Formats: sequence, C-alpha cells, structure tokens
Amino acid sequence: MTSIVLVTSDDKLRSFADEWLPDGLNVFVRNAAPVTAEVVNTVVASGSTIAVLGPDLPERVLIDVVKTLQTSRPEIDCVAYRNPVAQFLVKGIHAGLRDVIGPRDGVSGLTNSLVALSEAADLRRANLTADVEPVSRGSIVSVIGPKGGVGKTTLAVNLAYSLAQYAANEVVLVDLDLVCGGIADALQLEPVSDVVAVSQGRIYEDPTALKLSLTTHSSGMLILPAPSILSHAEHLQAEDLTALLRHLSTHFAHIVIDSGPGSTDAALAAAVEADHLFVVVTPEIGGLNVLSRHLNGYDAIGLTAVGRHLVFNKDDPRAGITVEEAESALSERMSFIIPAEQQIVVTSNHGIPYLETKPRGPVAEAFESMLAVLQDEQTVGGTEEPKRWFR
Repeated sequence: MTSIVLVTSDDKLRSFADEWLPDGLNVFVRNAAPVTAEVVNTVVASGSTIAVLGPDLPERVLIDVVKTLQTSRPEIDCVAYRNPVAQFLVKGIHAGLRDVIGPRDGVSGLTNSLVALSEAADLRRANLTADVEPVSRGSIVSVIGPKGGVGKTTLAVNLAYSLAQYAANEVVLVDLDLVCGGIADALQLEPVSDVVAVSQGRIYEDPTALKLSLTTHSSGMLILPAPSILSHAEHLQAEDLTALLRHLSTHFAHIVIDSGPGSTDAALAAAVEADHLFVVVTPEIGGLNVLSRHLNGYDAIGLTAVGRHLVFNKDDPRAGITVEEAESALSERMSFIIPAEQQIVVTSNHGIPYLETKPRGPVAEAFESMLAVLQDEQTVGGTEEPKRWFR
C-alpha cells in the first residue's frame, strides 16, 4: 500500500489531511523543520513513498531536500504544495520534483496528483520487477584482516575489478568497514548512497531502487560504500546487513565485501553469509598472533566449513618472516601469496585499481588464481601447494 508523508506546519493544510486522504492510501502528517537534514530524516523515517512538502518550508530547504532524496532515496516521489512561480518550477524540475500543486488547485488538485503518482509508482514497481529476472544466488566473498594496514581494501577492490572484467554490472563491492571505510575515496567516486541508507531504509526490497543506489565505476563494478558520517552507522544492526547481503546475492553474480579490521559485528555478519572468506595477513608478528586468535574464534563458531583462503600479502624477503614461518605460526597453509609491489600504493593513491594499470605480472597472476577459485575452475587451499612467485 502506498503511503504519503505530509511535511508542514501549516495548520490549514494539516486540517485538510483527512479530507484529501484517497482510499487505499496512508497519510502521515509531520511537523516541518527549516533544516534540510531534519526534513530528509522525517521523510525517510516515515517509510513513505510520496512526500508532500508544505508551503512553509523555505524554498532553498525544499530544493535541497528534493535533491538529497533524489540521490539517496530515488524511490520516493516529492510533491511541492505552493504557488507554482516560474522560477521555482525550473528549480524544482531540475532538483527532481514530480509535481507542484498550488493552493488555487484546491484539495481536489492535490488529491488527483497523489492518486496519479501512487498509481504510477505501483505500475512502475510492478513492471520493473517483472522485467528483472534474478540470477540464481550469486557468490558472496568477504575479505577480512586481523588489523588495519594489511591491504584488505586493495585486495577487495582488485578482486572486484577482476570479476567485473568477466561480468560487468554484475559485481557489487560493499564497504563494511563502517569506521574507517574508504573505498569511495580510494576510487575517487561520488557515492549515490551508502550501505547504511540502503540497509536501514530497506531499499534492497525494491530491485530497481537497489540498483539505482549503487555507484558505477568505469570498470563495470558497482560500489556500495560505507557512510561518510560515522554516527550514521551507530544503530546499524547485523540483521540489517544480513538482509542486504542476501538481497544483493539474489540480483548480482558476485558480492565482494571489504570488512573492517578485527571481528566487528559487520565483519562477522559478512563472514557468516560468505561463500568464500579471504583472510589477509602480512609478514608481521603482531598481525600473525592476532590472526591466530581470530582463526580459533572462527573455528569455534563453525566458520571452518566456509571456503576459507589465507592470503599472504606483501611478501618480501626483507621483512624477516617467510611464508613457511607464517604457516607454522598459524598452523594453516597459505592459499595465495602476493609479492610486495610499490606500484600498488602508487595506483591506490591515484584512485586506480592496480590491475587496471598492470594486468600482467606476479601480482596479476595471484589474482587470476583467486578468480579461478571463485569461478570454480580449480580448488586452492587445503592440501594443495599454494602458488609462489619468483622475485
């Protein structure tokens, strides 16, 4: 059922709410606030699909609200109730307003507009949903690390990039490092939305709105970044993330997750849903000790059965810890070994996936081996000898 939120402090318009309430629609009346963020939060919190913005909202605030909702919640249609002055109409159309109804149109004019928008929204959802044929459940890949600085974000970005070369627009890179996530910055992208907005707003329930919430990279991979404001993630629950990941895997072939360091709720939620768990470690004794405890914890909660792959990143003979010594410390074999490469840092600083600039060489071959695992072309891990590279 379509629901409408009326955002206004105008007593006359509020008193009309019961009169112009169309059959089959729910209308919620909320006080207006002259602050963009507060109005946006009011609309989103109502769960409505149509927002009527009253005449008491300052024009600048109203336009900003419409622009914000157009980019972060494109499934919400915005209607302005105010005199349709030509200059305002131009600004409103550019911002994304669906209709402008003035007092001279009366209650019937507003009612007719809302009914038409409601019917159009229902038809649009029905048609788009019918056109979308969900793929069989896609694979979920979670990239985790015992601590920051091991290169998990770089690995996640390049792994998603590799997959996108074979399945453009079918690979979603999700940033679940909710505290220090920086995939959008690393790729120099302006995000359409973020993982908190899509999860808490349940945008994932509408396949079309979900796809519109993803930011497209030039390589063909789709990005769902962490929120830019830390406080936005405070109330995000593990079950919200679980539902998001399951819906994403229904509509896309591959979901690659960059989890936060350690065993955060988000990281554990991703690990539980993952088909493949890439655990990144570097030749540092502190990181190896932390990872050893984490692996024991994963075993204790039953994550042993997951396709777990240890990735020895930044392998460098000058580091003082060899692959064999790391394996001995963890009592587990390395599945993949990536040599240290200064160019990885350089390309990351320029917002470019490393493999885009250097698709050949030892690092690229390591990613090809990972890709083979995800595409079921071979099995790596367990008792199989990991691939090692001459330096």
